[in-house]
Formats: sequence, C-alpha cells, structure tokens
Amino acid sequence: MHWHHIVPRHAGGSDDPSNLVQLTIPEHAEAHHKLYEEYGRWEDRIAWQMLSGRVLPEEARLEAAKLGYQDWITNNPDLHQAKAKQHAAFLTEKYGKETTIGGVTYVSRGAAARALGITETQARREAQYVERGYPSQEGAPKRVKINEQLFASLKEAAVGLEMGYSTLRKHIRAGKITVQYI
Repeated sequence: MHWHHIVPRHAGGSDDPSNLVQLTIPEHAEAHHKLYEEYGRWEDRIAWQMLSGRVLPEEARLEAAKLGYQDWITNNPDLHQAKAKQHAAFLTEKYGKETTIGGVTYVSRGAAARALGITETQARREAQYVERGYPSQEGAPKRVKINEQLFASLKEAAVGLEMGYSTLRKHIRAGKITVQYI
C-alpha cells in the first residue's frame, strides 16, 4: 500500500493525516493519472508514469529534476541569469576563452559548436571572423596582405613566404608578422 496525498504536496497539500489516503500501487498510479488529466501538472504525469511502470524510477527522477529546474528558471529569471553568468565565468576560467558567434556568447568554442550543431573547427573559424570584426565567414575578407604582398589566403602566403602554414600562424599570433585582411 502507498500513502497518497489527496491534494499533492507539489500543489500545496500537506502531510496532515486528513490529506492522506492509502491506495494500492495501481490505484495510486490511476489517481495521479486523473490529476494529470484534470490539472496538467508535470509532477502528476511523472508520478503516474513511474507508478504504472511506464518509466523507470531513475528516468522519472531525471525528468522531474529537469522540469523542476525549468519551472525554477521561469519563476526566477533574474536570479537564473545572474547564476548563468557566474557559471559561465567559472567555465571560462577553467576551460578557456568565451566565444561569440552570431551575437551569442558561449563559454567555449566547444559549447558553441554543440549549440550550433557544427564542428569545433567551424566554431573556431566563425569565432575568429567575429574577433576580426566581421559578422561571419560570408563577410570575411577574401585576401590577405603581408609585408606589402597580396595573397589569396594564409596558406598561399605561407607558400609565397617559403614557410610552413603552422609557422606562419605562430608568427602572426606572436606578433612577429602583421596581417591585413582585405
């Protein structure tokens, strides 16, 4: 036998004996099913699904945690935003540089790639274009100028300057070579 809250605790019910009734597991499942159909509360849907064996208890707990967090976000938007910024700062400090793509800032290029459904390499390239002041790859320059020489790309510049592409990029990052994007 299970104790069932006539008015569920998630709906403001108490543990007072007058609010409790003993039910079999199938009856308990049916009671939550009826509550869900009448009021549409996710808590009753999850209780009904778990008690009726439609989902495993661990799946029900995970779903409840997820939905409860979403409710918390809805009811506390300012606090959520502050906590999200605090968490983003922690992740940035721990894992690396924030990345902005399409006007949205992500805690890392990996996070941007996952959110946008692209590879990390694509996210890195998009972020580099934004860092250089271009809105996206489409608005990026088509040529580069190094030491007054014009090249179609950095790879072509590496060949023209007779150095490896990786070496050229290292020199650019170290500030030994200045690149103009045209």
